[in-house]
Amino acid sequence: SRARMIKALELFSHRGPCCHGSQACCEVPKGRSNPDLMCETGHLKKSLSWEAAEIQDVVSFSQEVDHRDSDEFEIEIRRNTDGIGLEFESVGDALLVAKVRRGSVKCWNEAYTDEPHLMVNPGDRILSVNGNEGSGTELLAELKKDQTMSIVLKRAKSFQVKIVKDNKELGICLLSGAEKLDQLQVKTLRAGVVDDWNKAHPTSAIGIGDRIVWVNGISADPTSMLDELKVKNVLDMTIIRPS
Repeated sequence: SRARMIKALELFSHRGPCCHGSQACCEVPKGRSNPDLMCETGHLKKSLSWEAAEIQDVVSFSQEVDHRDSDEFEIEIRRNTDGIGLEFESVGDALLVAKVRRGSVKCWNEAYTDEPHLMVNPGDRILSVNGNEGSGTELLAELKKDQTMSIVLKRAKSFQVKIVKDNKELGICLLSGAEKLDQLQVKTLRAGVVDDWNKAHPTSAIGIGDRIVWVNGISADPTSMLDELKVKNVLDMTIIRPS
């Protein structure tokens, strides 16, 4: 996976200053002393000898990434004393992440804040656990088995919506999901500004089953998001659609 590839690169390389105080930097494999580095007319030249086995390891990790869809990603976690830290939602035969709470997945997210494409978010779909695919019920059982897990997820589709109500009704019925969900789920649609938006923006139309995850800077707080939808005239929203 990409995560393993990054960790592999970190294990045997580090950044170091080169060429007598030059701002240029090069990748120097750990354990190598006195790399053959030269400066010539302001350009950095380097000659590094890497074992074929080290290169092959990185290539094999890269090949794993190439075979995966761009909206799929993999995490590797170890269950801690707080568990994996996920609340789930079943939609048909799919198992979706409903909420990320304290636990090993939250620790993973905190370690990858600089790579948000590897972070687990509400709405992501669990595709496999330790190589095992199946129904939502089967995947949930797999998540309870082992201490160490490799989980492949699929990112929900995300799009932005900006609506100005101008004293009109919003025209949607929402389900807050009590404390389990960090989202507002669209249950029904009727005449209103959302319907107007949908007609004007068919490629980013809000549909039944979509989830509102961000409203005017508010997220992970369904009650506050619902209040914002009721009282504010201008609504800037992030919508997700589970895959």
